[in-house]
Amino acid sequence: MDVRVERCKTTGTENDIVECSGSWTLPDGTHRSGPVERADLEDEGRTIPGRATATRATVATGRQVVVGVLGMPAPVPLGLGVIVLTVRYVLRPPA
Repeated sequence: MDVRVERCKTTGTENDIVECSGSWTLPDGTHRSGPVERADLEDEGRTIPGRATATRATVATGRQVVVGVLGMPAPVPLGLGVIVLTVRYVLRPPA
C-alpha cells in the first residue's frame, strides 16, 4: 500500500523529533489520514510504500540506510577505527 506523506514538522528542545502526517487508502477503498511513523522531513510531499490501519500508517523501513566501507552501515567502520586506535595507544611500547 502507498502512503502519501503530506506534512512533517520538527519538535523537541533541539528540533530533533520529526512528526509526519499523511493519507492512504485501505484495501476496502476507505480513504484515511493521520500520523505517519518512520517518515522524515525529506519524505514530505512523497508517496512511499508502507502499511496502514484506519488510524495510522508506517512507511517501509530500510529506505534510508547509509552504507560505509565494505557495505557495512557507516557507524560500524567508524566504531572499528576508534577501537583500533585505542588498542594501538594502549599497546604502544613505552618511550
